[in-house]
Amino acid sequence: MFKKTIGIHVITSGSVINTWSWEEPIPQEDFIAFKNYIEESNQGGTYDFTLEPNKFSVHYKKDSVITPWKEWQFKYGLKSESSRMEAGPEGFSFFCLTHVDGKIESWTREHGDISPNSSFELIKPDSEECYILFSEDVLNENGILKAYQVYKLTSSTTNIQNTSQENCKMLRIYK
Repeated sequence: MFKKTIGIHVITSGSVINTWSWEEPIPQEDFIAFKNYIEESNQGGTYDFTLEPNKFSVHYKKDSVITPWKEWQFKYGLKSESSRMEAGPEGFSFFCLTHVDGKIESWTREHGDISPNSSFELIKPDSEECYILFSEDVLNENGILKAYQVYKLTSSTTNIQNTSQENCKMLRIYK
């Protein structure tokens, strides 16, 4: 019923509606198990669920700060004949990553937020490669790190400052 998703997106603000559908009705217990999985992943924000005999929808609204480091949002999806992702009523923005080496399972993907006008000590995990990106421009000891640009983390730690008035989503991808 569950499958590891190849969709590599993390919501930075607003809300999204994910919908899975089938030609034939699916047992309610499968929907309930997936609903429980989503609620237990505790990604912050609020969820509204719609369960129908052959359709399951999740409306996720990012309305809270997520403490680093959480596993990837919607790491698993439902095996379905059709799936759709659309903006919620308030619109949304998100990161969508592409892995060029074709081995998505070899990477650890984590996310978290830095509150407005706050700092965070970013620690490089013990790994060969580590990349970071941010949804807002941030400052570190070398100057400005631009939003939506991927940076390779080479030092063991760096202090990041979010000088914006918005929550800043951080992604840490490493292997």
